[in-house]
Amino acid sequence: MSPDVVPGTARSELLPVRDPVTTGRRLEVDVSIVSGLNQALTVQCLESLLGTAGDDRFDLRVTVTCNTPGSTLASRLRKQYPGVRVLENQSVKGFAANHNVVLRASTADYVLVLNDDLIFRPGAVAAAIEFLERPENQGVGTLTPRLLNPDGTLQPCTFSFPTVTRVLLAVSGIRDRIPTTPRLYWLARLLRRSNGRSRFWEHDRVCDVETFAGAAMFVRGRALRDVGVLDETTQVGGEETEWHRRFWERGWRVVFYPGAEVVHLGSQTVGRDPSLDNEFFKGALNYFRLHGSAGAYLGLLVSSAALFGFRRALAVVRGDRERAGRAAVGWRTALAWLRAGRSHAGTRV
Repeated sequence: MSPDVVPGTARSELLPVRDPVTTGRRLEVDVSIVSGLNQALTVQCLESLLGTAGDDRFDLRVTVTCNTPGSTLASRLRKQYPGVRVLENQSVKGFAANHNVVLRASTADYVLVLNDDLIFRPGAVAAAIEFLERPENQGVGTLTPRLLNPDGTLQPCTFSFPTVTRVLLAVSGIRDRIPTTPRLYWLARLLRRSNGRSRFWEHDRVCDVETFAGAAMFVRGRALRDVGVLDETTQVGGEETEWHRRFWERGWRVVFYPGAEVVHLGSQTVGRDPSLDNEFFKGALNYFRLHGSAGAYLGLLVSSAALFGFRRALAVVRGDRERAGRAAVGWRTALAWLRAGRSHAGTRV
């Protein structure tokens, strides 16, 4: 998508309300996996998912969307996993657009929205579903398991909702220069940003959070049909944060649950392409367009345009054409959204 084009439609419409009765029958669990560039990752994810999910209390209905047109992955999966539904894209689609195909059609009790760069620890799916089924947890709309790095160390995954200041720190490049040290954990506790309100805490207990990384999302079917599907404004970046905001606004809890563990290889599905920075920027703009005040949204646009313009000029002076080009993309995006004059609060045009 061109950075100069502001998306015309955010497809976060509500779905028809259905309330399946779970008593006395096996639970239905839909699974949506979107493949990236590495076929081996998708196969590894499927193997670990199917290996850990064996449970006589629920049925898994797995859909894999092959998002790399022209690859041999679809035929390989159909041969190797005849019970898995395989979809093939004729063109590359974004995170939300891919998963929404499954989300819109689902009538299941639960839906798992997954990256393909995951390895499920034994019992992870059953543990998460059991937690969601407890009577005291019927208000939990979505949860994340504990994410681990490939070496088994913790991968922090919970965050607070964005603020204009934090977005501008990211746009300026300052945020990327702040190292993660024990002092940040101490500061988070001092500022009461621990206990799930930032990534700087131990991730060792069940905790209500504002938002979490969207690598592995367990979603209650009733909540999905109340809140609606993901917003498709960006290719990848910030969709889950805007979604989680709607969960909270509709009265559903968003929870971190450490009783289920999943290894997240990290940045393997979409890679580490610097051009995706602009998609994350658009995700932040869309969040404030939908949930921020008019002043916050306008201030973010104007300030971002100025910062990107400054970074572009500085890169040109230094002869860094790559950084100048990336800054120019962000600058054009901010100006395009400014010119569009989109409605700022709670509307999806």
